[in-house]
Amino acid sequence: MTPRCLIVPSKIDDVYRIAANLRSEDAAEITGFGLDPRIALRNSFRHAILRKTAFVDGEIAAMWGLGGAMLADSGTPWLMTTPVVERVPVMFLKVGRAQLAEMLLHRSFLENVVLASYRRACRFLEVLGFVLDPPKPIGPQGVPFRRFWIEK
Repeated sequence: MTPRCLIVPSKIDDVYRIAANLRSEDAAEITGFGLDPRIALRNSFRHAILRKTAFVDGEIAAMWGLGGAMLADSGTPWLMTTPVVERVPVMFLKVGRAQLAEMLLHRSFLENVVLASYRRACRFLEVLGFVLDPPKPIGPQGVPFRRFWIEK
């Protein structure tokens, strides 16, 4: 049976559900900044102009959004995943492309950083068309991150 994927507008409850079940690399990305995943995701959720949650067979798989100032041309995309997302790799890529297109309708330039050692995330971003800069130490622990960006 093919897994069923449902994309819905995010609710604050989704923040805590996903924070409790993040993939280890996603959790490492947040803690690399010296942050608690629940607090970081809650802040990202609250400051997002666009936010969505994906469920696969009723289980939370991913949550993403677009942050940035209301009248700016640039935005900050973010994505957090659980191991459930691994059940639907092709569908997740298709959803990623559609969501990127939607974000680029709102902002002409998107940028953020990704944990340099998170190879699956780096590859996902490259497949979506983002440019990834070389790793640089960021945060209180000097963890290597890569800036990623795309322009319409």
